[in-house]
Order: sequence, then structure tokens, then C-alpha cells
Amino acid sequence: EDGVGPCLVAVTSLLNEEYGANEVLWESGGGLTARAIRAGVIQKVVGFVAPKLVGGSGGYSPVGSMGIERMSDALELEDVTVAMHGRDVAITGYLSDARMKEKYSE
Repeated sequence: EDGVGPCLVAVTSLLNEEYGANEVLWESGGGLTARAIRAGVIQKVVGFVAPKLVGGSGGYSPVGSMGIERMSDALELEDVTVAMHGRDVAITGYLSDARMKEKYSE
């Protein structure tokens, strides 16, 4: 790890302790998103799907490398809801605390 995870934990702790923030919006690329999930600072996930198709081996991914290669190892969302925003679909869910601890506890 590159030290980003502990920084993310420190930032979210500071925002909570100093400013009373109990929610932080992470609008980020795949690399930071993966680090934030591994650091345990992400509980709620909102993913948007546009009605467009793209392809290619170097395509964009909403979540960077998580070391998860099989669907059976995937982090599942709980309490999932789906909503339309214009033509886009928003999928909202919560990461399971137990599954996160099992996968990423040291």
C-alpha cells in the first residue's frame, strides 16, 4: 500500500471530530475509490450507469484494483435501491461491515 489509506482514515476522522461531518462525498476515479474502500472509509456506494456501451481492454473502471478476480469473492452491496435520473440509472447500496472485515482486516 502506498500510505493513502491511512491518510483517508485521518481525513475522515478529522472531518468528523473537528466539523461534526458524518457523511463525506467521495467523487473519485477508480484508484482512489479502491483505496478508500480498502481503508474502510466507504460504507454507502452510489453508482450511476448510463445507457451507453464502450469497450476495450484499457477501458475505465469505477473501482480500481481490489485484488478481487472472481464473482464469488466480490464485495456485495446490501439494502440496494435503484432510481432513474433522466436516462441514467443510480444504484445505491451499503457495503457489509462483516464482509469488509473478513476481506481487508490485517
